[in-house]
Amino acid sequence: MKLKAFFKVTAILLLLSLRLEAGTIFDFASKKHNVDKRILASIAYQESDFNMKVVGVTLNKKRNSEILKKCLSVIDCKSTFNTHRAIIYPKNNEQAKLLFLSLDRLHLDYDVGLMQINKYNIKKRHLQPIRLLSDIFYNIDIGAKIYKECANHFNNIEDSFECYNKGYDRRKFNYRYSDAIINKYRKLFSIK
Repeated sequence: MKLKAFFKVTAILLLLSLRLEAGTIFDFASKKHNVDKRILASIAYQESDFNMKVVGVTLNKKRNSEILKKCLSVIDCKSTFNTHRAIIYPKNNEQAKLLFLSLDRLHLDYDVGLMQINKYNIKKRHLQPIRLLSDIFYNIDIGAKIYKECANHFNNIEDSFECYNKGYDRRKFNYRYSDAIINKYRKLFSIK
């Protein structure tokens, strides 16, 4: 019970520091990619609720869910499931390695870490998913780079947010993600 209270207090302190100045963890990537650190913090809030050690898995079929649950019982990872998504919390790098091997063998789409870097970007950019899960600065740097590429391509903030979440195909944009990011931004930085 004390550990749970500790994590709750830690999460509150992180949110407060982000509200004050978006935290120094976003500074480097913000400067390197010329992206407002408050935007990066808002994306992290939407994507992972500031949880660095999380892997999100897209589930298209009930069968995928059942197979993944069996796989996770062997790996012994904590997880939560809903209809279309599984959220997995590997305890260490060994569990994470087994998880990524399993997800790749099952051909499941997944997102990694604080900024929820997608499998597509991991493969395209030859990234290290274990490092994305364990190195917060690396994860934010990659997320900032992806967002900046989207911003350069679309030149408007709503399409840039949608691109970060869905890729460059405008036909996939529905602007719910963009609205969610804007709401997170307002909540973090007390903007009405």
